[in-house]
Amino acid sequence: CRCRFDGVQEFRSVLLAEPDQIARAFVTKLVMYATGSDLQYADRVVVEETVNRLRESDYGVRLASHEVVQSSLFLNR
Repeated sequence: CRCRFDGVQEFRSVLLAEPDQIARAFVTKLVMYATGSDLQYADRVVVEETVNRLRESDYGVRLASHEVVQSSLFLNR
């Protein structure tokens, strides 16, 4: 990860260089918000599967929300 940047445009470039990492963080926070609890170690499999599906569809926020509410993490907690 390149952690140094000058200005907003460079910061944007740094973020966009790792879209899976951004999607993973977003899905993790979305699951935590939706379930009201922290993720467990075993939950990372579901998060990774969700990130894989998001990658295939250009990381849509609507799909991320749909995937989270249809996931076993949401339905079984």
